[in-house]
Amino acid sequence: MVKENSHSQHLARRLRKGGGHLTCVDVSRLWQQVIQQTLRGYPNVDYACGDIATLDIPDASYEAMLVHFVLHDIPTVEQVDIIKHLARRLKTGGTLFIREPVERGGIPAEDIRRLMKGNGLEEVKFDMTDSWFTGPIYEGTFSKIEFAKSSRGGRSS
Repeated sequence: MVKENSHSQHLARRLRKGGGHLTCVDVSRLWQQVIQQTLRGYPNVDYACGDIATLDIPDASYEAMLVHFVLHDIPTVEQVDIIKHLARRLKTGGTLFIREPVERGGIPAEDIRRLMKGNGLEEVKFDMTDSWFTGPIYEGTFSKIEFAKSSRGGRSS
């Protein structure tokens, strides 16, 4: 599952070579049309337009997810719920990759970590990169841990 245009084409190509499948999710019909046009030559891609909380996507159906420059655009009060629904659809042991700006309207890295940890996602790798346009960027890799090991809930006390 992925939301983002340039990475989608790269992923679709790589997954097609390995027999994999890509689902592109977005709440915007306009961006769904853009990505469908971009990926029109890839039969291993499907599209879901809508809120992740209400889409008909079975639990534990994805081995990997990419969230690219999305979370910072979601209102803070909704972020916990969004991550909860993403984590629910990720298989145990699955990987969630996230790339978000941390300044200039972005989301602090510690907030990302808190959201992930609160939903059973353990950080296994991270890096801070930089962009002239957005400033510092957090790049994190998270693994979904077994339910019994996870600390349910989205907010730390």
